[in-house]
Amino acid sequence: MNKLDAEVVKSLTFDNGAEFSALSEVTGTNLYFAHPYTPSERGSNEQLNGLLREFIPKGQSITSFSDDHI
Repeated sequence: MNKLDAEVVKSLTFDNGAEFSALSEVTGTNLYFAHPYTPSERGSNEQLNGLLREFIPKGQSITSFSDDHI
């Protein structure tokens, strides 16, 4: 897992998905887990998802797009 710069990243908020199971190994910043079905607790995440969905339809893999396209 990459080291986070605590000067830049003050806190991170995640949902409770299995892909975040290794987060117990993260040090140097505050970690928070959102309650299930509460998108308001993940505001920046929901904002980014909304911006991405303007260009990449839901259900379509982001890996099929180049970095330049995104």
